Amino acid sequence: MQIVAKTDVGLVRKRNEDYFVVAPSHDLVVLCDGMGGHPGGDVASRMVAEEVERIVSEGVDESVRFDPANGVQELEPFVSLLHGVFRADHKLRDYGRKNPEFAGMGTTLVAVQEHEGVVCVAHVGDSRVYSFKSGSLNQVTHDHSVVATHPEYAHLAGMRNILTRAMGVGDELEVDFIIAPVEKDELFLLCTDGLHNYVAEERIVEILKSEKSPEERAEELVDEAKKGGGGDNVTLSIAWVTQGDAAGRNSIRGVVTENETGLKVQLGTDA
Repeated sequence: MQIVAKTDVGLVRKRNEDYFVVAPSHDLVVLCDGMGGHPGGDVASRMVAEEVERIVSEGVDESVRFDPANGVQELEPFVSLLHGVFRADHKLRDYGRKNPEFAGMGTTLVAVQEHEGVVCVAHVGDSRVYSFKSGSLNQVTHDHSVVATHPEYAHLAGMRNILTRAMGVGDELEVDFIIAPVEKDELFLLCTDGLHNYVAEERIVEILKSEKSPEERAEELVDEAKKGGGGDNVTLSIAWVTQGDAAGRNSIRGVVTENETGLKVQLGTDA
């Protein structure tokens, strides 16, 4: 998988609380947006992204298992990614407990990893992953936010920034996942809300359709977010697979939680 990524502080914020890592040798990109208004948002985003990369790079031992094991074979190549998300969540919570000034810090997370023409998307929060193919942009992830659950609240001040799920906070972490075969000429756009809140989808499509290089398109998307107000940090990544389709492979969607026996999987109704 080929990956380009870019981050910018924007025009309003004094510090960048977004963070990304790209691990080409593992066909992985991780993007996080530290929770604004919370202490250590920049610390949280970097800690989570780097911990996920570390776990994926080191791999996990055979004791990490999915529960139930049947019906989730498609997840096996991505066990280290999903395990890494939970390890990062534990590390974040432990750090907050040991350092009271950082208690309550949190972050969103989106990660995409490719294996033999199939991608796994892991997702917590309101950062997004889009699929772009045949000139059409489709949101792959579902926002974990109050506005996503209650669109009628979108006009109320501050509601757009309230999350219903994030790394490091809440009683139990739930991680959404999507497994899907990659089609030829398909691009994946990962982004924080600093992009999707400030650039219309129609304009995103125009930029992604252009003949410019991926690096140039990423740069232009950041510029558009600034033109749209630049009221937040903006971070994005464009990822694409250079090899052929994984024809006949299943697409599944679900939620992963963690229990004493390993990673517990609940498949979605649209699996």
